[in-house]
Amino acid sequence: MRFRTPGVAALVLVTAACAGLGAGVGTAPVRTIEVALVAAFSGPESATGQDLRNGLELEARAIDAAGGLLGARVEVVAADGGTDPASAAELVREQAGDAGVGLVVGPDTTEAFRAALPALDASGVPSCLTRVADDALGLARSSFRAGAANGVEVAALVSALQRTRPDLHRVALLDDGDDLGRSYDALLATRAPGAGLAYVGRAAAGADPAAALQQLAGQGAQVVVVARRPAGAAAAARAAAQLGAGRPVLAGFGAVADPGFATLGGDAAVGALLVATPPAALASLAQSRWPAGYRAFVATAGQQYGLGAGGSLPPADPAASDCLLQWARAVRQAGTFAGDAVTRAWERLDVPASETALGVRERLTPTDHSAVAASGLTAYRWVRDGSRTRLQPA
Repeated sequence: MRFRTPGVAALVLVTAACAGLGAGVGTAPVRTIEVALVAAFSGPESATGQDLRNGLELEARAIDAAGGLLGARVEVVAADGGTDPASAAELVREQAGDAGVGLVVGPDTTEAFRAALPALDASGVPSCLTRVADDALGLARSSFRAGAANGVEVAALVSALQRTRPDLHRVALLDDGDDLGRSYDALLATRAPGAGLAYVGRAAAGADPAAALQQLAGQGAQVVVVARRPAGAAAAARAAAQLGAGRPVLAGFGAVADPGFATLGGDAAVGALLVATPPAALASLAQSRWPAGYRAFVATAGQQYGLGAGGSLPPADPAASDCLLQWARAVRQAGTFAGDAVTRAWERLDVPASETALGVRERLTPTDHSAVAASGLTAYRWVRDGSRTRLQPA
């Protein structure tokens, strides 16, 4: 790994090896195409950036081992966007303006993505994200999401609450006071009443999520949806544990499936409900029951990076791997790296679950740039199993 400074932040240049795990051997590529990742590699969310990078690297190595992409080796360039949207957007502008860059992944906040959109649209370089507000993605011409739309997530969660916890009727939102939180806020306000739930409002976690949770509990919230990244969701679970027996039930999306949520939350995590793509290893299912694509991803990532603190998941993001998988397929179908042609091909992709790292079907259309439909989400609940806490299908 080596470093260089392209203006506002250090770039980490990671070379994808030509011999990858789990891929066939092809003719060695003779040129290079870059995939630029802009994410957080410092601060409390630094692990998120590292997981994204590792997920991209796994797919890049597989592509290179099979002979590359249109004769090119794929090289992942990771840039630390930190927590400043302006800095992250400037990094995107620099990378999108580089003729050697074929794909931008990130930035990993909606605010930075909005700021970077003019540069992305002007360059024509496609981009892929793993988390972004629906309305921001809707403004983008050539950006795609390797995941479900916010609206799909909220509808699935509200349905799961209605089905599994009919005794709970008042729901609230805890977020980071950002654009993504505003997206979930508007959706919950619209969708909750149709499921017989009263939406009592939102609070920004800030420096003291316990105070925000107490505020929401004081407003009568029986369920608090946590729409934060993994470290923030874990902090919310830890704060909820301090509230005692009267604390609300926690709920959420993919970040609530993170092992740190249960480890730090303890009893507060037990009973938490979430909807996410299948984190089968955490659900304690036999590997034979895991989705084939997800099983292959975990096996390869585990060999390369080992298993995380929970002993079940490697530190690599399958959604990032699928960003690169989708782009590579679109490039092959287009027969070129030219952005407009790749975008048109990407809008026609339909990747079966057996071939995706997330383990679900991923389908894009010209009017829907989010790859995962409602059928790709599963409801889970954190339960106590002896001395440990694990996920169980709800």
